[in-house]
Amino acid sequence: MLDVRKPIALLFLILGALLFGYGQFFQDFVAWKIPNGEVPLKLNMPCGLFMFLFGVIMWQLARYSEIKDLEEAIRQREEELSRAGKLGSEETPEEQEPESTPEEKSAEKSAEKSAEDFGEKSEEEPESGVTS
Repeated sequence: MLDVRKPIALLFLILGALLFGYGQFFQDFVAWKIPNGEVPLKLNMPCGLFMFLFGVIMWQLARYSEIKDLEEAIRQREEELSRAGKLGSEETPEEQEPESTPEEKSAEKSAEKSAEDFGEKSEEEPESGVTS
């Protein structure tokens, strides 16, 4: 996902540094009038400083967001790996029974049914009174 905080941070960092540098080296003091007199001020310096600080704050917010997303991804991955490890440790492939095919299942059912039929007939024979 594109995070707009980094480009904005770079813009304010660069412009703030340029404005502060311009105010420091190439601008004369401006007489700022107050009720008791005048205050010499280079207006570009405080503006550049505030822009630079805003850029630093935006950069740190972008980094915090990235770190938070990475930590979340790591936590999810660790959960996936722990779940996979738990499933793998419960049963080994040797202990698992192979799944039967549909043909094998139908053959088992018919064998069980014939065994039940045979069992019922063998019980009926002694009851009929026929002895050998």
